[in-house]
Amino acid sequence: MRGEVLATLTGAMSVIIIRIDGVDQAKFKCPRILNKAHAHDKLYRPALHIQGLWAHGFGFHFAVADADMYKNTNNNLEVICRALESIYKLHKGLPLTLTLIQDNTSRECKNSKILKFFIKLVVLGVFRHVHLGYPLKGHSHGPLDAVYGQCCVKIQNSEFDTPDEVASILQGFLNDAILDGGERADKKAYKLDEAADWNTWWEEIRL
Repeated sequence: MRGEVLATLTGAMSVIIIRIDGVDQAKFKCPRILNKAHAHDKLYRPALHIQGLWAHGFGFHFAVADADMYKNTNNNLEVICRALESIYKLHKGLPLTLTLIQDNTSRECKNSKILKFFIKLVVLGVFRHVHLGYPLKGHSHGPLDAVYGQCCVKIQNSEFDTPDEVASILQGFLNDAILDGGERADKKAYKLDEAADWNTWWEEIRL
């Protein structure tokens, strides 16, 4: 009887909550020069795509992508999958339940592609349950937004010439950031140069 109660309790507590969202691109035009001259006004500076992912109690990732990397569901899922792989390697497994909280935009997050992807993960037994959550319109004061506010202060006082330098600055920010205790083992900023073909993988689920 006690074993059954313990198993039920373990299952109920085996949950991971992941929040993922993009950072304001205006702060990440590359290169960034603090004391720029008028000659720099006409310089074309592409805005990098920065995604933040907070796996509460497990880690925090920043993915830095070039301006020509698509902002779509495939690359969104690539960032999520890299985080899940990192958690799996660190903890030798994944929780039974995943709760994913994303933005409402249909281009990347709120669409049938996301649904098919996680249906397949449940069918394959990677997770027992997956909950997809989308905040109400007008949300701007969530946990990720608070981190982004501090992050943008760091960026505004920094100079950089390449996306790799941006990743290095963000890594320094994460190293100094005080997050929940579990995130200390996996605070990572990296350059996202390529993504797997998740589009082909999720199309096996017909919806």
